[in-house]
Amino acid sequence: MPHYWEVDYLLRNHNGDVAPLYSQKQSRKVHAYINVKKLRMIDRIFRQMESKSGVRAELYIEPGKVNASAGNINNSNGVILTTEMLELVGYSEAQYAAVIGHELAHIKLKHGMKRRVAALGEYLVERKLRGQSFGERLAVSCNPPAQRLVVFAHKLREESL
Repeated sequence: MPHYWEVDYLLRNHNGDVAPLYSQKQSRKVHAYINVKKLRMIDRIFRQMESKSGVRAELYIEPGKVNASAGNINNSNGVILTTEMLELVGYSEAQYAAVIGHELAHIKLKHGMKRRVAALGEYLVERKLRGQSFGERLAVSCNPPAQRLVVFAHKLREESL
């Protein structure tokens, strides 16, 4: 199971200066410590960007190298910032707004969905053509719906890169 923590949870449960990121296993190992003041600032920026973009999402923190990502987390939209990203950016509101805005744009433009649909389309076409004779492959390639699926899958792949 990945080690990430919902920012809302951290803010609700840590009123001090520092919020420890405990392991989700029984060992209760501390992965990192997050400054609560910084976390409140990031959450405020996130909520503002979320409101302006019209995208509903949750914000998560995870230990790791400098990175940020967006996608489906626990069956809803989520944005993940790593602990090293928080260290690198420090208290720069403008930089957090840029990173968060970038990740929310991925969700709004459905980049993750396009990538999944493209992969599914390619898989279906490959499965349909695998093990068939040349004549059968030719018949599928001359089939307009199959051709449209191939073109659609390739177009989505190009858009998602």
